[in-house]
Amino acid sequence: MSLFPKLFRTQLRLNMASGTITMLLRMAILLLSYPIYIRFLGFENYGIWVVLGTVLGTAQLGELGIGEAMTKLVAEAYGKGDLDEIGRYRTASLVILSGSGLLLFVAVVVFREPIASLFNVTGDNRATIIGILPYIGALSIYIFVVHISTATLSGLGRMDLANYLELFGRVISLGLSIVLLWMNWGIIALLVANASSYCLIHLGSAFLAWRIAGLPVVPRATFSLASSRRLVHYGGGVLGITLLSMLMAPFNNIVITRYTSLSSLAVYEIAHRMAGQIKTMLNPALRALMPEVSRLGAAETPERQARIRAINLRVTRFVLLVAGSVYLVLLFGAEPILALWLRRAFSGALPTVFRILLTTSFISLLGGCAYNTLMGLGRVRDGFRAHLLAAATNIGVVISALVLWPPLTLTTVAYASLAAYAAGTLYLVLTMRALVFKPKESVPAVSPVMVGT
Repeated sequence: MSLFPKLFRTQLRLNMASGTITMLLRMAILLLSYPIYIRFLGFENYGIWVVLGTVLGTAQLGELGIGEAMTKLVAEAYGKGDLDEIGRYRTASLVILSGSGLLLFVAVVVFREPIASLFNVTGDNRATIIGILPYIGALSIYIFVVHISTATLSGLGRMDLANYLELFGRVISLGLSIVLLWMNWGIIALLVANASSYCLIHLGSAFLAWRIAGLPVVPRATFSLASSRRLVHYGGGVLGITLLSMLMAPFNNIVITRYTSLSSLAVYEIAHRMAGQIKTMLNPALRALMPEVSRLGAAETPERQARIRAINLRVTRFVLLVAGSVYLVLLFGAEPILALWLRRAFSGALPTVFRILLTTSFISLLGGCAYNTLMGLGRVRDGFRAHLLAAATNIGVVISALVLWPPLTLTTVAYASLAAYAAGTLYLVLTMRALVFKPKESVPAVSPVMVGT
């Protein structure tokens, strides 16, 4: 008997297809946006935006994992037809994130000068960053609200619509950025364009949630302590893994600006972002691995281990053959591809850094097979340990390079990232093989414990 009703299976395929489609189109938008931004702003000014973007991205830790918790808990409540419970989750999430958002805004405003000093930015560039940081803090709070809205839509079973709304927001952001940059708005153009895109995503997701389930734009439910506890409990586990996942990027960006230059930071960010997007395009098959392993692991059947091993091997072959072919083409063609894409904005340091980070991306993709298998078996702590090992390796290599092999270069930071993901992937693969590729009784049943416990 099928685990899911036919309608749900159809919607699941639509959600997965939308993820693949939007990833490809987001990649196209990135390819188009970088040459435009660099042409209007130059590497140094774009480096300022990367600094602001780093602060904005780091500020998202203040979401406390509530967005992902909302998707899960709203889905549970909607499956039971309990719209009142959805309302309580929405109210609780707004109350929790209003508090964390206000603290975050105050911290950004109060510590904006130390933040600029942390990146070792001086002169007019420092003044620009200090002047824009309060708006970055305010935008961070609003992004929390937008994420609650899109997470609710995803929980209602329409992740496809949430994905398409995000894509639409990126298109609007790029279009408005071009217009405002042409009008000589400078860095402010990117801030206004991003804020406008989030506003459209918020309105669109709120409208769709109303059409699908009759949810009001403003939650009418009263605050529930029980709902808040469930959100914080689940979100806390997600936050732990997210903290470790996000630790390397801000650390590397700070080190690059302090010991090299803003132009070098822009080069590193382009290489890092593009390598990451290539991995993201190939991720849907890996994400589908986790629920399938979870279903198989929960079934008390003699062939459970063999089936888990078979599906893991199937996805691993996909990564090695299909993804590996894509990565090989990009590795060998990196320089002409980047030169053709960026044209006058092309930097001679970019191909080497891109190749290193591309290799890092492929190793991380391989680790994703083991990671999703372990998560499907309820081994959340192993995922946390792998992220902790990767972050520690990255920091250790960078600090060692600063002490033993100065001066620090972009390639050194890129190799630190490579070593970090290699360490994390090795841990995941060895742990997964110890569980899945040993005698049948070694495979545990799926743990019912939530993430982070």
